[in-house]
Amino acid sequence: MHDGAGRYLLFPVFLFLAFFALDKVMCLDAVKRYTQDDATYVYYDYKPELLEEMIEFDRLRKLPPADEEGNCLDGSAGPCSVHSGQKILIVLGSSRLLYFNYENFKHAYPEWEMFNFSAPVSSPAYFDYMLQEVLATGVKPDYIIAESDPFQFNENSPGFIKSNLAYSFDFAYVLDNFSLLSDGGFTADEVSQFLAKNLFAGYRYRPHLDNAFERLSDPQDKFLLAIHQMDQFQRKNRGGGMSLIPRPDYYERDYASLAATSAMTVQWIYGNYELSERQWIFLDQLIARARQANVPLAFLRPPVSRPMQDILDKNEVIQENTEIWSGRMDERLKSEMLIDLTDGDPFHCNTFADGSHMSLQCYNPVLTVAMEAYPVIKQRM
Repeated sequence: MHDGAGRYLLFPVFLFLAFFALDKVMCLDAVKRYTQDDATYVYYDYKPELLEEMIEFDRLRKLPPADEEGNCLDGSAGPCSVHSGQKILIVLGSSRLLYFNYENFKHAYPEWEMFNFSAPVSSPAYFDYMLQEVLATGVKPDYIIAESDPFQFNENSPGFIKSNLAYSFDFAYVLDNFSLLSDGGFTADEVSQFLAKNLFAGYRYRPHLDNAFERLSDPQDKFLLAIHQMDQFQRKNRGGGMSLIPRPDYYERDYASLAATSAMTVQWIYGNYELSERQWIFLDQLIARARQANVPLAFLRPPVSRPMQDILDKNEVIQENTEIWSGRMDERLKSEMLIDLTDGDPFHCNTFADGSHMSLQCYNPVLTVAMEAYPVIKQRM
């Protein structure tokens, strides 16, 4: 009787362990591709691998120079590297900095290598976290380009929780920035959500069984094909993104469509605007990390379409907070530089894939503007 009772008491333990093991199946990439209704996680999942690529490149660039066939130019036996002496550029942005063309960048700046850690709907907290991870590897970048925009400092924007908190950060960063009694850092509710999503994969990657049924029924499902292409593209392009928005050789020609997507985007990221003091704290941490590592830092505010800019200009709450953003950025910058392209200076983009995303044709000149700032910032330092 005693043995039977013991076995009975162990049953809940076995049941929990079985559930826990089954839950971890949701972490498998093959499962996520069939069950998720959003491809955002693909970009975040790749970042740890991108860090490893950066570490390896840093090792190679410190070796003596080699020719294209790998032969040491100094006549030694090696090892040598064709990447010897090259510089590292780190990009930290939202989807608006995700689509820099890697091949064009390498052609224009062969002495540089770009590692793009941008991810959709990102915030200063995510940028600070990624820079912490970059510097923790022991790699010292030569230049950092980080996105900055007033929408990132809206406390009520859903992107921070649905994107950054859901797919990035680690336990140490969240706990280090946990703030119980002040407005800075992560809230108790966010810490609880983070722990739950990292302990239980089914909560982090909630399975949509209808999606799974459709995709299992059709191996040529458009989502499956698109997500595979996106993943392969970022691996070949140091984190650079490929998406349906923006599509190659495409820009929206219908002004009404631009106006519609602009209104939708403004409502989403600027809606119910409340100034987020904690995102300013995260931005300060980002700046402090860059200064401590003695790395040049440029902030870039990408342009938006004319319909979207018109909405932003006419909204008094947004304009008030844009002025606050501009003033606070000016107060913080020393050797750093803010490149605000929304006023068309020094580059004007007139083609957009939707209200807030430049067409791919605009990315090359925008990157050129950012790279031209590098020697100026370095001289200030």
